Amino acid sequence: MSAVPRSVWMTQSLADAVSLFDHQTPAGLVVDLRDHPVGLITKAAVARVAARNPDRWSRIRCAHLMEPLTSWLHPDDSVQRALACYRDDGPRPLLVFNGDHPTGMLYPEYVLASTPASDRTPTSTPGVESTLKTP
Repeated sequence: MSAVPRSVWMTQSLADAVSLFDHQTPAGLVVDLRDHPVGLITKAAVARVAARNPDRWSRIRCAHLMEPLTSWLHPDDSVQRALACYRDDGPRPLLVFNGDHPTGMLYPEYVLASTPASDRTPTSTPGVESTLKTP
């Protein structure tokens, strides 16, 4: 598990979100004005928007691009719970909460690297999502 990523308010621009990312942190936490976690924003998503809208991307608000927190984990959850979240919502970073407080981030590539091949089933589509076994 990685450390809790740095955060950006949902009202801040994507240009502000870029400062969250580095080679070890490809996602950032989006918080509301009360500082409660409401979603995640990824370096890849910002890059896609910037490529499609090179003149406007920096003025787009994080709220428009963030992925809402539809799935999260607790420190005692198993790898199978993370895989179930990926099957339900697609592979993406999962925030780990201890009570109401975020304590870390779990990235799909690390989960899959620690998962035995017998728990993964390849499909015809390449990428992380293709390695998840369907229920």
